Amino acid sequence: FAAVKFKPHSICVMDEIDAALDEANLSRFGSYLQKISENGQIIVITHRKGTMAYMSGIYGVAKSPDGFTKILSIDRK
Repeated sequence: FAAVKFKPHSICVMDEIDAALDEANLSRFGSYLQKISENGQIIVITHRKGTMAYMSGIYGVAKSPDGFTKILSIDRK
């Protein structure tokens, strides 16, 4: 986050950055993501439902029982 604050970019990708956070810090993390996303696009790769709750859009890939891949999206704007 220091790098993003020091020199903001138009896009930032974070991969599983929230994996080690407890619920209290996950809430702080989500709030901060919302704040910094006002200045650029933030892409977060995660499995945590708590982090997903703060996102304006969610995209995912799921494999159905018959073996086909399904693309999922939720837009909460």
